[in-house]
Amino acid sequence: MSLPLLKNGSRAEELKSCVVQRIGKVIMSNTCAFDTVTSIIMVAYCDSVKYSQELNNFLESNKYFSFISKIVKQGITSSTYSDRASIMISELQPTMEVIEYETVLAVCNTTIGYIIKHLFKDLPSALDSIKCTNPKCKKTTLTPIAIPYINIQITNGDLSSLQQDIDSRLTTRTSLCGYTEKNSTPCTGNKTVTSTTTKMHVFIELLNWIDENEINSNQYSAEAAPHPKIKLSNIPPVLIINDKAFELRGVFCYRQGLSRLRNSVGHYYAYGKRGPNNWEIFDDIRKKSKPIKNSIVAPCEYLVYTI
Repeated sequence: MSLPLLKNGSRAEELKSCVVQRIGKVIMSNTCAFDTVTSIIMVAYCDSVKYSQELNNFLESNKYFSFISKIVKQGITSSTYSDRASIMISELQPTMEVIEYETVLAVCNTTIGYIIKHLFKDLPSALDSIKCTNPKCKKTTLTPIAIPYINIQITNGDLSSLQQDIDSRLTTRTSLCGYTEKNSTPCTGNKTVTSTTTKMHVFIELLNWIDENEINSNQYSAEAAPHPKIKLSNIPPVLIINDKAFELRGVFCYRQGLSRLRNSVGHYYAYGKRGPNNWEIFDDIRKKSKPIKNSIVAPCEYLVYTI
């Protein structure tokens, strides 16, 4: 099934008027992060019966998941862009500016990580519970901590140990607590972290750190290296988590801005996996998705796996 492609809000001249209730006319700027995430969730919803059944349980309570379902089932309609604007304004708090003709400009200079954190706050990738043996230590959590996405550090784009890395991240871990509050001495209790995953999806952020010499020689930010470049065919197609198979649905990619810093304003797009060896590119500055070869080497920032 071919999936429709949302247009970037910055291409407002190609869109009909976008009206949001209680606000009026709205122009959305830089919607690529939102559109990129939406495209791959649409892929999962369309291609996985199990995932669509689970997501359907949240359609009445979650406007974003209802938005996904409507596009997959009905295509892009006259109300799609108004619905997108309403969700982004209410959930992502973009910068709002009144411009000419009683129109509001909503600037959405945000990241994929921010999108995942806010749109999937009720269904994070994992939950961490922390317990310290010191009964007075405040590091112990009363409720689990939501983990929007799991960070995995890799070298030279090598994902051969991804399954082991995920297993290690989700295993129960015990270490010296060391928690410090204000001017108190570090806690000497033992801290145990127990992780559980949600039953629907896992977002994985790939961190590709490089040494100081390489950072200096290439004039990269000292905070982080460029995103790892990985051949699509080399990404593990399935992960086993809690004895359940999670299939690869897509990759979120980022094209850097002119400054070459990782947090510079650039452009997000995605590659969606549509079957054993079929891939499509979803880029909201294009008119439609396009089949691509799995030999493509992509600057991967996040991997998306679902049931």
